[in-house]
Amino acid sequence: EGRVASDNFLNLILECTGQKKKDKEAKTTTAQTLWIPAVNGHGEFGRWAFLEIRDPWDAQSEIRKRISSEPTSTKGR
Repeated sequence: EGRVASDNFLNLILECTGQKKKDKEAKTTTAQTLWIPAVNGHGEFGRWAFLEIRDPWDAQSEIRKRISSEPTSTKGR
């Protein structure tokens, strides 16, 4: 209802990192090791991935690289 569910979409969480901060490290670790695996394991919310951008000038190529490295489906996982 009101949502489009497809195995072809990738929800990408971007963390744009500037200064190195202890709380940011905890946030990125939690997203990568707990949240992303949990939501992908549930299977009802599409595919999710996390990407930390350290250099804003390289963001476009980093996003493209991440998208191209992701499998196109979560079926059979």
